[in-house]
Amino acid sequence: MGGVGWHALSDMLRWTNQPIRYAEPFYGWTEDYQFSGAVLTLTDFGRLLLEDKADAVAFCGVDRWVGAVHLQGQHVPWRWERESARLVSCGVQE
Repeated sequence: MGGVGWHALSDMLRWTNQPIRYAEPFYGWTEDYQFSGAVLTLTDFGRLLLEDKADAVAFCGVDRWVGAVHLQGQHVPWRWERESARLVSCGVQE
């Protein structure tokens, strides 16, 4: 897994509503190859996200750049659409 994947997983482990968690103790660093030895498990919240029954941004907020778009806060009107591989408006109002 590349560095971007490690950062995404590491970020999710710090969310207030974690979609994943450690299944067993992990004492390595999430910023290097040791993270590939971590055993993770999906949480109930993670299952809701996968079923499109919850919105991670609304629950946890976001602060990241996607291309030239800065997504920040919990009321971000953009989501990544897997099918078209692009950002789309989801109608969220500030």
